Amino acid sequence: MSCFKRPLQAQGVVAYLGPQGTYCETAMQQRFGLMVRTLSCDTVDAACQALVARQAQYAVLPLENSTEGVVTRTLDVLYDFPFPIIGEIVLPIHHCLLTKSGSLHDVTRICGHQQALAQCRRWLSLHGRGISLEAVASAGVAARLAATEPDHAAVAGAQAAQHYGLRAVVEGIEDEADNRTRFAVLGGAGPAATGFDCTTVIVSLANVPGALVDVLTPFARHGVSVLRLASRPAHGSGWNYRFYLDLMGHRDDPPLSAALTEIRHSMREIRMLGSYPRAA
Repeated sequence: MSCFKRPLQAQGVVAYLGPQGTYCETAMQQRFGLMVRTLSCDTVDAACQALVARQAQYAVLPLENSTEGVVTRTLDVLYDFPFPIIGEIVLPIHHCLLTKSGSLHDVTRICGHQQALAQCRRWLSLHGRGISLEAVASAGVAARLAATEPDHAAVAGAQAAQHYGLRAVVEGIEDEADNRTRFAVLGGAGPAATGFDCTTVIVSLANVPGALVDVLTPFARHGVSVLRLASRPAHGSGWNYRFYLDLMGHRDDPPLSAALTEIRHSMREIRMLGSYPRAA
């Protein structure tokens, strides 16, 4: 595990995908404030390991982008580390192309998180011809490289530019103007129902005809909306998959509670990841 601790100034410790200058740091600050104690980690796995080791009480992880979809490693980690989701943060994401000089002169490589590069695919294909693309662990890592390597540029945000002393070659290079990323807050006690909640569960199904229909039908019958549905390979079990469902409502709401009780009888496994207030 690789985590980097910053000076301690307030109660509580929050782990996040670092280093400084990432969108995850911005989301964490939006939720917990600027004076919270932080633990910067270089991977989502390391952030969850910090919870296991009790080095942090909470963790903030990127979960889903409105342009490119789910962050697959985070979904896998949510299964492997049984810490509840207690909240979500939705952050507008506006990418800049950053260099030390403010120009692309002598730049041979553009770095960014794989999701960030994909979110800027159209701009990069039009304006980055002849320049290699390199996926790195986070926007903060990309910005740190651009600050130390004159032939590197970074796809990152304004906070990264400020922290690493970079200048924007171009701002707003994301393909979709309404580009947003959803972050999950892990750890601590699950919140009570608010009337505007989301519940996330993982289900594993038998490989038989109609298995997924059998999962979804009770939610329709009880009037529960399925907000999101994603699948990930169930590692070590061939071509079997786990399904991640975001459901409208709190696990204690009678309609959702009834639907969850009903599907338990037909699932190989159902794992509750948490009920939490939806981001406005």
